[in-house]
Amino acid sequence: MTDHRHSEIHIECKGTLTIDDLKSFRFHKTKKFFCTSSLLAFLLVFVVYTLLVIMSPHFSFSVSSALYISLIGAVIIYITGLIALNSYIKKDYYSDKLLQEEFKCIINNEGIDLSSTRNSKSKSFFTWDDFVSAEEYKNLFFLYISHRSAVIIPKRFFYSNEDIKNFQMLINENIPEYKTIK
Repeated sequence: MTDHRHSEIHIECKGTLTIDDLKSFRFHKTKKFFCTSSLLAFLLVFVVYTLLVIMSPHFSFSVSSALYISLIGAVIIYITGLIALNSYIKKDYYSDKLLQEEFKCIINNEGIDLSSTRNSKSKSFFTWDDFVSAEEYKNLFFLYISHRSAVIIPKRFFYSNEDIKNFQMLINENIPEYKTIK
């Protein structure tokens, strides 16, 4: 790959984050938590059900019924978590007017300048050193400024595929932990 650190790259893009963009970010960040919680719920229900059946003389123990009940418990926990997360995301999105505004990105070798197209006082500038990691998904880029916070840039914001390729190159050159997840 050619090193473009000495040639100036200038990319402009703009758009409005949708609730689906925010959902994608939150679901990607909580996927591990939901899987771990579901597995723990499965194991907990399995152990509790097994102990209750063993202690009760009225029931006969069967591994298949214990597994089945445990699976149902894990699925209920997983679905409840997804519903709660979805509700949290909607509340978060609709209460944050700045998040719903169209913003413009100016991306170059120095970093990323974000500004609201409606309110000139809503501006943020991130140097490449501000980002700890980055992830690229099919339709989105997540540039993390901490473990939980990220700048979300949907690919639809870019004006051309060449702009996307140049952005990928800048991320690759400037952010050490860059993963493409398709």
